[in-house]
Amino acid sequence: MKFERYGIGIAKGLTVTIRHLFRHPVTTQYPEQRLNPSRRIRGNELIWSQEKCTGCDTCAKTCPQGAIEIITSTNQVENKYAVEKYQVDTGYCIMCGLCVEACPYEALYMSYAYECAKYRRGEL
Repeated sequence: MKFERYGIGIAKGLTVTIRHLFRHPVTTQYPEQRLNPSRRIRGNELIWSQEKCTGCDTCAKTCPQGAIEIITSTNQVENKYAVEKYQVDTGYCIMCGLCVEACPYEALYMSYAYECAKYRRGEL
């Protein structure tokens, strides 16, 4: 009696396995086959446009990790901030994209790069 109960369970499990055996594969063999990423992907690189940036420091204030450092000086001629240093510490960045959403001048965007593996932390 126990064998019949276990035999039916094994048969049901094997039918599920056989059914999935003939389905289209979900994964790809990565180095040989490249994926086509979606346009909405948040890549591993934050791109900063110096021409659009006004130095308002909104992106650095919204960063939950504090990974963005901006040093500005006032420009009396154009009456706006001049960005002297803009640095993102990629070791602390969690790629959340809050800085991109917070920038009112669209000076930041996430790139489509996702193959950014390095051997040493200093190379990031």
